[in-house]
Amino acid sequence: MADAKRVVEFALSQIGTAEDPLGSNKQKYGALIDSTDWYLYKDESKTWRHLVNGYDWCTQFVDASFISTYTIDAARKMLFRPVYNNMGAVVKYAFNYFKSAGRGYTKEEYSPKAGDVIYFQNSKGLSHTGIVVAVTSTQVTTVEGNSGTNAYYVAKHTYSKTSSYIYGYGHPDYDEPEPDPKELDGFEVGKTYEVICNDPLMIRKGPAQSYDKVGELKKGDRIVCLHLRHDGSGNTWLDHEKGWSCGLYQRQRYLAEVQPVKDGWVKSGGKWYYYKDGRMLKSAWIIDKGDKYYLGADGAMLTGWQTIDRLEYYFYSDGHMACDEWLGGYFINMDGNKDGTKGAWKSNSKGKWWQTSDGRYPKNRSVRISKKDYQFDKNGYLIT
Repeated sequence: MADAKRVVEFALSQIGTAEDPLGSNKQKYGALIDSTDWYLYKDESKTWRHLVNGYDWCTQFVDASFISTYTIDAARKMLFRPVYNNMGAVVKYAFNYFKSAGRGYTKEEYSPKAGDVIYFQNSKGLSHTGIVVAVTSTQVTTVEGNSGTNAYYVAKHTYSKTSSYIYGYGHPDYDEPEPDPKELDGFEVGKTYEVICNDPLMIRKGPAQSYDKVGELKKGDRIVCLHLRHDGSGNTWLDHEKGWSCGLYQRQRYLAEVQPVKDGWVKSGGKWYYYKDGRMLKSAWIIDKGDKYYLGADGAMLTGWQTIDRLEYYFYSDGHMACDEWLGGYFINMDGNKDGTKGAWKSNSKGKWWQTSDGRYPKNRSVRISKKDYQFDKNGYLIT
């Protein structure tokens, strides 16, 4: 029985494999293919074997992964390749075999699965390929040959599902089980759940206690349900991006659904977060009621002095950005940057004034200095 898991495991085991010598395009996948009748060509007068080792080898890696995991005949069936005149050595032809079989899709019309073949594009068309090894709600992780440093290696990569570099996917002809249920015991694929048990919730390689432990979740941790499965005892398991965790064990519920958050500010754990279209914003500027705020890498609103993109900003305790004022003796311009201009209080027998490092001083207007507003007269003296 052919399944995607074995192909994924093989691809992951090859990470780091290199050309020999580097820069030659020669590698063990092309050598394997050249030792078989994988690319066998035939016309009325002759039959010959097409050799590929030494040429661009991203497709060679994909084909060899299926051939190595199964047999040539099984690989042909899964990749929809003909026995003779197999043009799949070229990326666009490999995709077209999937498309002709009704298994080739653009990224807009298909949600990828582990074990799928991914196809990339450039300005000239289909240009590169690899094997999907993991998928989350927003990202796809691949293993690709002819990749890594200087394209000399088998390497692992992660992309946004909407990346313009991705063209689409081919779904091999695996012997697939019945589709997983979309809803099971109150859980639903695609929804977010939070750990509610006090003890750590184990993460396992598969949907049963017999599978190896690969990690754990703590109370308050959140996961997105990707698949649902019952084990032999009727317990409910949720597949998420880190593995499988038991959501319902002997009628005890370990996970609770996280209700969608309304857009706007939300306070949690003493910190403020901002949601838009139901999603928490991170590492982002926002404007709210005319004031600017910045959300850190964890989504929490920043306060105090912060360096963002190599520029210094100050955010008040309520999170709004300081601008057009003096703080710590430095001027904060209209963009919120500490621009390097210094200032200090000066005085003489006539009064007190604020003077900048280039000799200027405010006249007949109000200036905010060290979080307080000061009014100066037409001569620049402080009005007390």
